Amino acid sequence: MVYFFPLLIYMGIGGGVLLLATNAIPKLRIIHKPLAAAWMTLLTVVWATVPLSATWVLSVWAPMSVTGGWLILDLSPEIWWATLMFGAAVSGLLWVELAERRIALSFGGTLLLFLFTVTWLALSAGSVLMTLALWAIFDIAWVVVRLVAGQEGERVVWAAAVQGFASVLLWTISLFLLREGTSGIWWLMRPSNSSLVLLLIAGLMRVGFYPFQIVNTEVLSRSHPLTLMSIMNPIMGIALLYRLISLPGLVVLPVWVVTWGILSLLWLGIKALSFRGRQALLVAGHAALLGVVTGALVLGDAALLLLGTGTWVACMALLIVTKRFERRDFYLVWPAAIAVCFLIGAPPSPLFSLYRGLFEVPSWPLRIFGMLAFAGTAAALLRSTSRQAQGRVRPPHMYLLLSALAGLVLIVAVIIGAAVHVDLAAGAPVSLLLWTAALVLALVLAHFSNIVQRSLDRLRFLVDLVDLQWLYSAVWEGSENMLGVLRATADVVEGSGSVLWSLLIVLLVLMIMGSR
Repeated sequence: MVYFFPLLIYMGIGGGVLLLATNAIPKLRIIHKPLAAAWMTLLTVVWATVPLSATWVLSVWAPMSVTGGWLILDLSPEIWWATLMFGAAVSGLLWVELAERRIALSFGGTLLLFLFTVTWLALSAGSVLMTLALWAIFDIAWVVVRLVAGQEGERVVWAAAVQGFASVLLWTISLFLLREGTSGIWWLMRPSNSSLVLLLIAGLMRVGFYPFQIVNTEVLSRSHPLTLMSIMNPIMGIALLYRLISLPGLVVLPVWVVTWGILSLLWLGIKALSFRGRQALLVAGHAALLGVVTGALVLGDAALLLLGTGTWVACMALLIVTKRFERRDFYLVWPAAIAVCFLIGAPPSPLFSLYRGLFEVPSWPLRIFGMLAFAGTAAALLRSTSRQAQGRVRPPHMYLLLSALAGLVLIVAVIIGAAVHVDLAAGAPVSLLLWTAALVLALVLAHFSNIVQRSLDRLRFLVDLVDLQWLYSAVWEGSENMLGVLRATADVVEGSGSVLWSLLIVLLVLMIMGSR
């Protein structure tokens, strides 16, 4: 049944080329958006027919000393579910965007299909070499997506630098593994403690743990699907963490990993409360993902990590398309209401079991920090669903309304379908009590959001200081100044005055020789 893999790859690349052609021909541009939505939906349907478990060797490199030399795809049920939710989320957003009559961005559909193909390949990567190759390809496509989506150039460059450093770190670790005689295939790997620590750092950097939260976008773009693909960068790190948690014999992770995760979640929860509007929504969404990752690390459950990530992507898709509404249009809030309920872990959400891990750490101070972090994140998410504004948002024609409704129903259906296949574990009574207390605190913070907002506005300087955005900007400007000096020097030395400089150097040499 491995013929499904090349079929999906060809469909992803071929569909991208087809959409590129329709965008290049003026008479065919009118079908670009419906064709992108239909093709992405077809790709998702084909994925739904793929076997839940399969292994395929794409290639074997020679010499084998090149990070093991194996390019392998290894599919599992949790990867299948996560990818299905990714595909449904992107397809649903494309159908919703079709109803909004927005002008299709150039290369938007092509980038979506290509990036989706690279994402499921990265999740299915069964070897270090495969992971490295797909990280590099994803980074290039992801930078293009963010630039096309109109993201801030400085932030994109810094995010690409962090991701590039993580890729270099993974490549260095692969050389250490070869020197140790460890296999480059994930399910055969037995890394040493030092190699495991470096692998964890590489994965958590890409997920966006503090101070690497800059890898995640905080600005909505002109295209909903491109916004979703922009915030899916942490999935590359989650793919690595999934393989590490699944390693044979790995019982418990170092304590500092969990501490790092909870403190990062606490910071993003505070930051989300300090923002207003859609920016707060994206920050809170990233915080929810950190909660998913940290909970999975505490529980050591690789399957829940991917199921929680898939649920997070689908819920973020619903929140991205949520619009401001009038009081008489209250029914338009149902997609956001479902998304927030699942993101805060309300049963039957898979995130319920993952958040439980935040309250089962051995240290009570970390449990309290985890409760406060979850409360801040949940409060920001709850506040995002209660926004009101003037103007109706209903599409003017029935077929446009049906297109938007079909996209939303597709996303909700896959969320509920995945939740039904997850066995929820109630956990210890203490963790359940702490989760309930955190949820009550979140409701209080959301109710008094104006007071909380004003209090945090007075501390805005402290929030900006801890966020380290000023440090990134300072390094960026310093690099520009340094490059300016180098350019000026190059103009003097290599420009019209190069002959004069050559004569001066020859004169100095002659003077030195004559003095002897």
